[in-house]
Parts: sequence; structure tokens; C-alpha cells
Amino acid sequence: MKKNDKKIAAALLCGILLFTGCGGNEPVEEQINPELDHDHCIHDMTKEELTQMEEELKEVLGVTGVRLIEEKKQDLAVSINLVWGENEFDPGTVTYKIYDLEEGYPDQTTVPMQEIVVEDYSFFDDVPCNVADYNFDGAADFSLWLWGGAQNSQGKFFLWDKEAKLFVENETLGQLTSPMAKEEYKIILEHIHVSGAEFVDVVYRWDNGNLVPVRRIIQEMPVFGTLQGEVSDWYNGNWEKMYERKILLSEGDWTEEDYAKIDDLGRELQVFYDPAYRGF
Repeated sequence: MKKNDKKIAAALLCGILLFTGCGGNEPVEEQINPELDHDHCIHDMTKEELTQMEEELKEVLGVTGVRLIEEKKQDLAVSINLVWGENEFDPGTVTYKIYDLEEGYPDQTTVPMQEIVVEDYSFFDDVPCNVADYNFDGAADFSLWLWGGAQNSQGKFFLWDKEAKLFVENETLGQLTSPMAKEEYKIILEHIHVSGAEFVDVVYRWDNGNLVPVRRIIQEMPVFGTLQGEVSDWYNGNWEKMYERKILLSEGDWTEEDYAKIDDLGRELQVFYDPAYRGF
């Protein structure tokens, strides 16, 4: 697309849709400044305007759903097209097409800047695209949950490469069980539901683009009437226990005091989710 065409397309995106993010609240009566270079339309939009734009793009592109992603130097539209198998038990296929909104308002004839196809999808989400900053670099990424049971799940994670200007799959994240991005601690938390009486959380931190384990937190009931909390740190390729506490509960039905003990242990373990914490 020629430079002038790009500018005209950018103006159309901000003008003909009548969104306030770029053109203000009043209808545009004259041509938008052709030198206006997109000006981060997504950044300026309200949540309602973003939803409206996603629905408009969904209809024009003829896809299952659309997610808008704001990057520091370009705003993107990710179209999601979900095609199921022959029956409800067969896996489906998810196709992601990523468009640079500075190139203009995309339609079914627009060539995307990137296309990602994922087969054997069976997690039954109508619009499978979860947006978050999974590596805490300030750029939004997205994920697809591939499969999951009542408690545990796994998926595919696509991280934005700022230099290549593409989404790149991170296989390490995809191997984790129910990973969650915890921005307050800058960690990835892997939550493993072992049983109704035990769960394990593993804390990971990014180190030069690699995801490395930092801490493991176990809360379990090894025998009836006993609650145990255990925290280990990762040293030289092994887990080294740094904290352990056992709480005795009453026999039979739990009392209000027992539930209070369980809550106290949960709050006590919470401090260990901060990988900087070195107590005990």
C-alpha cells in the first residue's frame, strides 16, 4: 500500500466510524489532517467504543470474534475465526489474522500482517483469545486455552516480538498447567490442582527471555485433621525447603475455629508469592 493510501486509510478508520478516539465527539465535516499518523486510536477509546469497533470489525470480516490490541507503536486487530468439526465431539480449528490498523480499516479482502492457525482445538470457548502481558514487557500478548478439565488446563501463548513485529509462540508457557500472569509481582503463577486435598503453585520469573522457576508453594491435607503448608525455593536445579507449617484441626466436622486456621495459613502463604520475599 502506498504512503498516501495508508494516510487516507488511517483517516477513514478514525473518521467514517465516528469513534471519539481520534476525531472527537462531533461528526467530522471536513477531511482529517492527512498527516495524522493513526494517533493511537485504540488508546483514546472508551471501553464502549472498543466494544463497538470490535463488533463492527467482526461483522465486516465475517469471523467469530475480534480483539483489539494496543501496542506502543502500532495498534492491532486480531480476528478470530472458529470452525468446529463435523460434530460437537470433534476438535475444531482456530485461525487468527492480525491486522495493523494503521494500514486502514480491514475487510475480507485485506491481507493480514500475520496469520496463525491452530488445529485440534476443543476447549469450547466461543471466542478463544485471551489478551494479557505475559512477559511484562509492556506489550500485549494473547493466548488460546486448548484443553482443560474442571480444574487444570493448558494452552498456546503468543508473545509480541517488538523487533520482528510479530506474535511468536512461547512453548514454555504452553507446557505449564493453568498459568496466570500476576503483574503485581511480575511473575507467572502455575496452579496445579492435584486433588481436593492438595494444590501446588509454582512461581516463575522471566530472566533474559527465559522462564525460570523461583518458588514452589504446596498446601495439602496429608492426613485427615491436619493441614500443611510448605514452601521451597529453587537452588542449583533442586527444590530446597525453606518453610513448613502444620495445623491440627478438630476431628469430625470442622468448627469455625478450624476454618479460621485454614484462612490464616492461606494468608501466611500469600507472602511467598512475591519472589523477592526471603523470610524463614
